[in-house]
Amino acid sequence: MSILAKERLSDSPFIETVTRGRTISEGSSIRPAESHWHMVFVQVNGGTMPIVVGPLRTAGIAAWGAGAEILWVKFKLGTFMPHLPARKFIDVETRLPEATRQSFWLQGSAWQFPDFENIETFVERLAREEILVSDPLVRDALQDYPTDVSPRTLAIVFFRRQDYRKIIFDKSSAPVAHSPSWSKGNPSSTPLTSWAISINPT
Repeated sequence: MSILAKERLSDSPFIETVTRGRTISEGSSIRPAESHWHMVFVQVNGGTMPIVVGPLRTAGIAAWGAGAEILWVKFKLGTFMPHLPARKFIDVETRLPEATRQSFWLQGSAWQFPDFENIETFVERLAREEILVSDPLVRDALQDYPTDVSPRTLAIVFFRRQDYRKIIFDKSSAPVAHSPSWSKGNPSSTPLTSWAISINPT
């Protein structure tokens, strides 16, 4: 096993799951398509890389190098950052700029890197600053609660908030695409993504 990982549910209204893991050796695996978006923090070579990972419309190949520590935050559908349009992150990994060795830039402010234990506090702070918000209409629709809007309006809301239109896919027939990979010998390339650490949870 080249990856060790631990996943837990969250009591945050914004977070679906939180996972931490570390890579024991280089490897690769098929990762599934995904309708949620994530924030991923990869510690490697003495630094931390904050990454926003958008929803993925197809399955693909995730590759990783050895010696990385990963924190993966999977957000609930309907959760979004108003200053980051979701449509720009479909099938894309976006690295956020680091401020210092212990912090990164987000919406004009430096934020300390969270960890597995305090990620809910970190997300709550983002919500208080209205950097991260949740659309109640999307939440109610996902729970099949009655709404006062037309199906067309609801579809538009999903498109703007999630922008991947609540992806429905068949894992058995989804095409496989290659994702950018991170290797220890090339730290400037796209780093290990969250999709890899869902392969072999422990």
